[in-house]
Amino acid sequence: FQRPQHLSVELAKMGARVFYFCNRFIPSLCVYKPDLSEVGPNIYWTMLPGSIHPPDIYSDIPSEVQVAAIAEGIQRVRDWFKIGAALSIVDYPFWGPIVRQIPNTVVVYDCMDAYSSFANAGPPARDLEREAVSSADLVVCSSEHLRKSMRRYGRESVLVRNGVTVSHFEKRPQSLAFERRRPTAGYWGATAEWTDIELLIHAARLLPDVDFVLIGEVMRIDVSALAKLPNVRMNGEVPYSDLPAYLHGFDV
Repeated sequence: FQRPQHLSVELAKMGARVFYFCNRFIPSLCVYKPDLSEVGPNIYWTMLPGSIHPPDIYSDIPSEVQVAAIAEGIQRVRDWFKIGAALSIVDYPFWGPIVRQIPNTVVVYDCMDAYSSFANAGPPARDLEREAVSSADLVVCSSEHLRKSMRRYGRESVLVRNGVTVSHFEKRPQSLAFERRRPTAGYWGATAEWTDIELLIHAARLLPDVDFVLIGEVMRIDVSALAKLPNVRMNGEVPYSDLPAYLHGFDV
């Protein structure tokens, strides 16, 4: 539950209908019916058709056939819900060629990360970002560092930093989500190639009387040596609604 999901919720609260497009596609041949489910008030999780051989958004630049299939799926959504003008928020460069096929839309490119630096970064992150940035009506960045990186494409951007809904976390819940036995260091977020696993292992071994609780998805990194330590608990992903019950059990 990160920046795009929070934006979706807040826009829906303002009365907008939000269609959150899944990063996977439905294999389709001449059938362009999207799969929709309402996951919250005014928020629709949407899986679009992607042609008979759907692309991978992290490794594939979409072909003309794939772009046409995805764009047709978006048009079906617009027809079903009688959408006229729309705001399209692009969170990853892959979507650039597709959003340019959508009529009557204002395009915001929301740059949340240095995508090309990720271990799974493929041609979309490396080759499509320049065009996504240059063709957007507005570019938004989550840090000053990313704003500077946008200038290499000749664009100025608006800084909108990541934040926190304080009211969600400030009240201590009646019970904690885990059995607190002793001082606890906690973390939630992705554990990936940018995580210093060796440092965490060193800290856990140096502080055997402190429990380390890590929450979130593990991606593209081996955590087996960390996970087997007796004072380390790796809980995987948990619902956003459950996070306060962890937070109030953490000392750090």
